[in-house]
Amino acid sequence: MKKMLATILGITMIFSTNMFVSAAEVESQNILAEYDYSGSKANFQIAILQEKASNDLARTAVYNTTTAKLVETDLGVRGSIVINDKIENQHLDIIFTNSPGNWAQIENDNSLIFFDGNSEMIGAANTLIVKDANNNLIDVNARITNNVVRYDIDDKNAVYPLYGDIEVYGNNDFSQWFSKGEWITRDGKISLSLTHTGWAYAGIATGPITWSWNTVVNKFSSSSNWSNAQGMQEQYQCHVNFAAAKNPWNLEPWRPAVGYIETIKKECNP
Repeated sequence: MKKMLATILGITMIFSTNMFVSAAEVESQNILAEYDYSGSKANFQIAILQEKASNDLARTAVYNTTTAKLVETDLGVRGSIVINDKIENQHLDIIFTNSPGNWAQIENDNSLIFFDGNSEMIGAANTLIVKDANNNLIDVNARITNNVVRYDIDDKNAVYPLYGDIEVYGNNDFSQWFSKGEWITRDGKISLSLTHTGWAYAGIATGPITWSWNTVVNKFSSSSNWSNAQGMQEQYQCHVNFAAAKNPWNLEPWRPAVGYIETIKKECNP
């Protein structure tokens, strides 16, 4: 197991909690950025905060050394953080003050899927990307403790400042993800043709892939052409990850569901 530093910079996402964040908890934090988001599926307040230091000198250093901002996009909210200097025993928090009962699931690539109390998908977040001053990618690991998602950032070999970026997705409107989607016939066989709006070019993680796939399911699954959902999803994920430069994507229900790895080996066309 890789040894982590004694002092770890943490970013916490409180999304799935059965209790609201108390005024005292927020009072102990320095709010760096906050935003009220209203999407097609989920409404939430998001705030990036940093723990206040225990004395005035340290507190001033904390306030001056870390900045953050949240900007709404067509698909959700983009958060960016700059940590200019290493501060001992400090934590950064990203707090979602959603309804009690919401919960988060961490995917293998540290991306997130958010669910409500009925286990209905209500949002997703891309993997937190952190780079240092030399543009080196910094190791980040997500974990859940008491319904809190915390990112541990291993800055052992990092050169400050550190730059963090995360995308949170709350828009499940098909037209925001795809400019066109239609059933077509190719070589006498049915295919679902999807023209994405460019989001795939930037790279996207498992959580948002699942979220965007849900918009496809919602729009096309009632068609008589729809079948082999597992195989279609495997083709879709393969196209997002390995054929982003191709537009449109063609998903073909008649191709067998052979598993994601085998689908990759067949260049998305098993």
